[in-house]
Amino acid sequence: MAMRQIALGTAVSGLGIVSTLLSNLWLMRLVAAEATKDEIGLLMTVNSIIGSFGLLQLGLDLVAAQRITVALGRNDSVEASRFYCQYRLFNRWLTAGLLIVNVAAVAIVYQHDPRTAAMVGLSGLYMISSIASTPDAAALYGSQLLYIASAIRTLAALAMTFLGVLFLHLGTGILCLPLSHAICQIGCVIAMSWFRLNRCPWSLGKVIEPWLGFANQLKLAMAIVGTSLLGVIEVGCEPFIFQAACAESLALTALYTLWLRFPTLSVNFGATLTNNAVPAIIKKLAADRGAGLRMYGLMFIAVACTACSVVLGISVWLTPVVKHWLSGAYDVPSGTGVAALFAIGSGFKTVNHSMLGICHPLGRSSAAVLAGGVTSTVKVLAGLLFVALGWGIGGMALGLALGQFASIAWLSFVLTREGALRWFVAPVAMAALLAVAVLGYLVAQWTERFDIVGTGIGIGVTALVLLAALTGVFRFARAKRNRSNLTTDHATAG
Repeated sequence: MAMRQIALGTAVSGLGIVSTLLSNLWLMRLVAAEATKDEIGLLMTVNSIIGSFGLLQLGLDLVAAQRITVALGRNDSVEASRFYCQYRLFNRWLTAGLLIVNVAAVAIVYQHDPRTAAMVGLSGLYMISSIASTPDAAALYGSQLLYIASAIRTLAALAMTFLGVLFLHLGTGILCLPLSHAICQIGCVIAMSWFRLNRCPWSLGKVIEPWLGFANQLKLAMAIVGTSLLGVIEVGCEPFIFQAACAESLALTALYTLWLRFPTLSVNFGATLTNNAVPAIIKKLAADRGAGLRMYGLMFIAVACTACSVVLGISVWLTPVVKHWLSGAYDVPSGTGVAALFAIGSGFKTVNHSMLGICHPLGRSSAAVLAGGVTSTVKVLAGLLFVALGWGIGGMALGLALGQFASIAWLSFVLTREGALRWFVAPVAMAALLAVAVLGYLVAQWTERFDIVGTGIGIGVTALVLLAALTGVFRFARAKRNRSNLTTDHATAG
């Protein structure tokens, strides 16, 4: 049953990300033709700053989801309801405070630039709505119904694209993006709440002392806050690195953001398996640590195979997509080399995400915080150096890859000591990713003169590799489970 739920959740999330990727190709082409590089760069800078609002959740969203999963695994619906109610009450106060802050920020910025004020207000509303949806998402996560949340987010992402195109044709310019995002995210909040009410009846129970044990929850969340803070720095530092290291920072930020947009969606695709498997792994760890670790080992192999597919695809098709689909204004010299660097960084990030996902359930939150610190420090320092040397977005992509590599090296040591991985597994996975990136680079060089043909080859090969990898892993998992059941039956008979 667990494997079936993981497969269903991964399939739904994967289809959602593929459809989002294709729709983003359409929308971003239109936006890139209408908006200037400075406008796109300004929006991405605003989003980077507003994205830090997520830290105010104090990591309680992840703690609540994990605690609900463990409680429901013990069939303790009362305790699960308590965890949910604690986080929901905290979340309501947080969203109310953020709404006040957002209104104040809009009023201040409006005095200087009304259009930027609209950008700030809509981006803030989108972030606040995202935060408001997390209690219901945690309930679905704990009930191992993550595929429902994934389906809702997929439909919301598609609606964002179509609304964005509509608003763009109505003359809103770059504001079409935050406007469509805010509207669809509000719809996402409503849909999540409806499914939680109908599929999670345990969350409707009345809790007599809702704040009982909240201090312990907060202590557990503090380590996650550290990880989240470093993650925000690692993800949102690019505009500030470009501003510190070179002129025309807004234009370079826009260029980097558009090149990174499609690798980011590919990383999200690779992360779906981890996100859907972790609830089942947490439940398994609570019952049998050894079985839970073995389940994680299988998941890691599947994630590594998926990462190889991500690396191959990005290496081959990223350059033709940017060159032909987003117009030549966003092309860069040595595009195939830049695409290979983005591919390596994306593959490493996919693997790193799977390793971070198991640290908190294993009680190694401090290791996850240190990994986040290593990633952020290496990326920021390397990015500053390489951008200052004139390497542009290629230098930033190399900094991303080096940061993820350093984190994987540290987490490999930690998880080997915990018994979650054998010592050679992570090095072999990283070597495979590098080899696939080199292969993708060579294929991209060979198909560069065919331009869009390279995109087709990349998409086709990626789909085949991914299908083969996931099919092989799930067949292996099923065979292993059947052998385990057979051994148990023989032991019982004996």
